[in-house]
Amino acid sequence: MDDLAKAAELRTKEATGFVTACTAGKLSPKEAEERLWQYSQRWPEALPGTHSFKGATDAALLAEIDETRRPDYPERAVERFRQGEQGRSAGQEPIKPSCPFMAIEAGRAMS
Repeated sequence: MDDLAKAAELRTKEATGFVTACTAGKLSPKEAEERLWQYSQRWPEALPGTHSFKGATDAALLAEIDETRRPDYPERAVERFRQGEQGRSAGQEPIKPSCPFMAIEAGRAMS
């Protein structure tokens, strides 16, 4: 449990620092892309294929994680993204990036 708590602390510090710098305009687009890539390599998704949101049940989150583990998930996820359906299967609205550079990841999924 100590490792899990420390990982959560480190992950949160890094994400907060990145988003704060990004929204304050302290990063160039290239720097933002590099920091986002580094973060995504260091800290893979905490809940693969979904995000926790108010009202999410454990069962719904686990079902989304299981869906992500299917071999054909990457192709289906890109198609869902193109159709604007990301996040809707779990009952939430699509995520809109608060930082213009956060769309970098979404752009990669589209290429």
